[in-house]
Amino acid sequence: MTWSPLACGLITGKYSDGVPDCSRASMKGYQWLKERVHSEEGRRQLAKIKELHLVADRLGCTAAQLAIAWCLRSEGVSSVLLGVSNTDQLLENLGALRILSQMTPQTVGEIDALLGNKPHSKKESRA
Repeated sequence: MTWSPLACGLITGKYSDGVPDCSRASMKGYQWLKERVHSEEGRRQLAKIKELHLVADRLGCTAAQLAIAWCLRSEGVSSVLLGVSNTDQLLENLGALRILSQMTPQTVGEIDALLGNKPHSKKESRA
């Protein structure tokens, strides 16, 4: 089971222009997330996420749907734990199911190369 497939909301693009007042990163107890967004590593991640949005646009989906579909198609993943705040977010996230068929080896390879975090398969981890 995967958790936080949207990287605490980073993949949605909500932090592209800083930390919105109504976001999780602005809440008490989430200072670590705010610091992550403003860090050098956070800026590198946000740049990759902008490119991920371009892939999602090309496939006709949101970056959130693309990220969830990427997780679902992964070997050994039986489910993806979603954390939504409202019905609209849930419906958007469930839209990932309609693009699973577009997760071809070529598309997955493009995403893996962009993010640089390709998961190891069970066969690779034994080697």
